[in-house]
Amino acid sequence: MVGLTSAAGLVGFLAEPDPQVQTYALTRLNEDIDTLWTEIAPAISQIEALFEDESFPQRELAALVAAKVYYQLGEYNESMTFALGAGKLFELEQSGEFEDTIVAKCIDTYIALSSLFNPPKPASSVGRDASQLATSFPTGTNGDKSNTAAGLSSPTTPFSQSSLPSKSLLSRQESRTFDPSLPGGGNAGVPGAHPSPLALNRNTQKALQAVINRLFEACYKAGAYRQVVGIAVEARNLSVLREAILRSSEDSKVASKKASAGTRDKSEDLMDYLLDICMNVVQERGLRNEILQLILELLNEIPSPDYFAIARCVVYLNEYSMASNMLRHLVDQGNANARAIAYQLSFDLYDNGTQEFLSKVMDELPEAEEDKEEKPQMNGSAHHDRPEPSASDPLLAEVENRQNGTTSLPVSRTKHRPISDEERKVYHSIRHILRGTKSIELNLEFLYRNNKADRNILNKIRDSLEARNSIFHVATTVAQAFSNAGTTNDSFFRDNLEWLGKAVNWSKFTATAALGVLHKGNISQGQKLLEPYLPKEHPVASSIYSQGGALYALGLIYSNHGTHVLSYLRDQFKRASDEVIQHGGALGLGVAAMATCNEELFEDLKIVLYSDSAVSGEAIGLAMGLIMLGSGNEKAVNDLLS
Repeated sequence: MVGLTSAAGLVGFLAEPDPQVQTYALTRLNEDIDTLWTEIAPAISQIEALFEDESFPQRELAALVAAKVYYQLGEYNESMTFALGAGKLFELEQSGEFEDTIVAKCIDTYIALSSLFNPPKPASSVGRDASQLATSFPTGTNGDKSNTAAGLSSPTTPFSQSSLPSKSLLSRQESRTFDPSLPGGGNAGVPGAHPSPLALNRNTQKALQAVINRLFEACYKAGAYRQVVGIAVEARNLSVLREAILRSSEDSKVASKKASAGTRDKSEDLMDYLLDICMNVVQERGLRNEILQLILELLNEIPSPDYFAIARCVVYLNEYSMASNMLRHLVDQGNANARAIAYQLSFDLYDNGTQEFLSKVMDELPEAEEDKEEKPQMNGSAHHDRPEPSASDPLLAEVENRQNGTTSLPVSRTKHRPISDEERKVYHSIRHILRGTKSIELNLEFLYRNNKADRNILNKIRDSLEARNSIFHVATTVAQAFSNAGTTNDSFFRDNLEWLGKAVNWSKFTATAALGVLHKGNISQGQKLLEPYLPKEHPVASSIYSQGGALYALGLIYSNHGTHVLSYLRDQFKRASDEVIQHGGALGLGVAAMATCNEELFEDLKIVLYSDSAVSGEAIGLAMGLIMLGSGNEKAVNDLLS
């Protein structure tokens, strides 16, 4: 059929009383609307009247024509409204600019409406009651607001994200306090917190939901589950998210019967995708926790759950009981495959968990036989082919470990069924992994074998300038420490004791602390190596800078594994009266007790902090932050900001 060159006659038919004539006119106009819309636009009111006339048999056709006219006029809101009124005549599967634009508009409107009925929850309200928190630094003494820009969006908002644009889920209007009791989780009235959705009547909302459901079904049939998951996450609609995961799991079961062995399950890919966007894209902590809780619930319902995906969730949610139950369940199965999964799961927990989390997991595991033999060397052959320490070499002097340097934390365990000797050995291996000793042993071995640092470069640097230049001495020491970090290779220091002895004051502090960088992870011999420099119970002729640096080095060696030295470092810090020793002790405590959330250590540091010492105060502030690392502790935040 030859296309129309003018729509004047058809537009005139719209005013005819005969519905068949009007239907014919609408049908022809719909076919050539891309070229004739300029002539049809003045009659848009007549087309709307036909749509609103309930007695007209082709109301959906009138709505479709009106939608296309408004689309050409750039009025996408009105175009979407009439397209929804067109019902099944609006073909989602047809590829075209009009269809793609209206579908995108429908998705945006759906997300805005769904987000409106699912307001964000502040991170502080997830799992606990939040009190009023000061979220800005105090103003200057003269009443000005020069420090206002340094205000924090929330106690759990990273500093790098405190100035995000207003549409970010993390940003809030600057205020003195954050009140989670406000409607919308404290985000009510914040510009851009939620897009303003259209005021749609009930019938239009039902039509919108029908279009979205048709779109989801099309995605399910095509296996495009990621699109559904992305829309559900952005719309904060966990019911749709649950449905998408379950549909994916059901389809994967059917496909697995036909697929060959070794083919990766689509449901596993979807779960990995969801975990990835949850951890890296979703910025609102409350929504992230809700999604992770949903993932945990669904994973536990699966006959063969993905334990490694569950491990990522339980670490973030701090569900240590669930982690210990998983390990216990795998060990109870008694087969080699389940125990191998338990070992790998323990490695994953160690790589991602904090000291506090790992200690709680171990507390809930059954009792295991403890090592009664001599501790193995943590660095394997790291000491092979090296001279044995001698008494004349103060750097590597062999002395007995301080008996008060080790301590065990009191634990409380629930009574469980007796375990066999074989299971006891398995639990012992799991504890060995969770403590990090196995990973440290392998890491030290790898670093020692693959150390490619060029000693000649350091020798040339050493000889190029006067050693008594403190800045030069510190730079050379730091270069040596960084180039051999974690390798236990301290041969440069041992061969240059005379040059090392020229260090004074803070350069001596740095030189001693550098030993901690070199021997990081050497937890079997760390305290022996530093014994000549550590503070003694009886005063001796030793530099306070060496003593402070030794305490810092001890913390570096046991960084993130400080259970055995925390008691010693704490005693030395409380006993110290010199600012330099307090400085080193505080830094050592901070790195050794990192992320333990130890309230007693925090209070001990705070007491000394209030003495207003410039030298020790800086280190104490850093140590307090390291101890509470990642906890979001409201009291600690308020103490540090006060």
